Amino acid sequence: MDSLRTIALILAIAAIGIGAFLYASYEVKSPTDTWQVKLADPIVIGNDDDRFAYAGGPLVREVSGSGRLSFSPEKRTGSIRIDFTDPEGDGEWTGRNDLRSRLNGTTKIDSNVEIDGETGLGEVRLPQSHAYLAGMSDFTVYSGLWPVGRVRGFWSLAYAIRKEDGSIRNQGLVYSPLLRDKTVFSDPTRLEFTLILYEDDEVLLDLVFRKVTIVRSPEGEDLP
Repeated sequence: MDSLRTIALILAIAAIGIGAFLYASYEVKSPTDTWQVKLADPIVIGNDDDRFAYAGGPLVREVSGSGRLSFSPEKRTGSIRIDFTDPEGDGEWTGRNDLRSRLNGTTKIDSNVEIDGETGLGEVRLPQSHAYLAGMSDFTVYSGLWPVGRVRGFWSLAYAIRKEDGSIRNQGLVYSPLLRDKTVFSDPTRLEFTLILYEDDEVLLDLVFRKVTIVRSPEGEDLP
């Protein structure tokens, strides 16, 4: 009987030792190795006649809404969900809008890159900015529980280019794509999330979230 207890004790100690070794040798992934971002304070930019409304003014409309971005750089998966209500919207964007995008291995997502302007990534008609995340993905448009459409969109979590009034300017100089230097209009002290939806080359929607809350980010990111 004593010998059986001795054997059981030896096996238990061995099991504990093996478990401790496996735990020490296994690289535990911290939950901070993912992006979790909350979005608020959205504005809708422009109309069919002045799509990017560089000077701001009445073509920048404050709307109600929120959003959430989640993304795992290791797994290359995540999602974007955005809802906003624009009572004065153009055509299909009038009223409440629910947009969702599933990010997966086939979605091209870049990290810590320069976007827009003459970078070759993003929107050539906007000034250059630094993006922590940027990608092109499909967005499903929902009405209630039902999908009613699908559009392509370029989105970015980047240094802000819009001022509080929605304009794009630097010390009084309003941005123009004709300017030679497109690199002096972003603000490295603030983040914003921008979503531009397209049909072919035509811009359908330019939506900017001015309040970005980083709930979680990968280790080593130097955030504002």
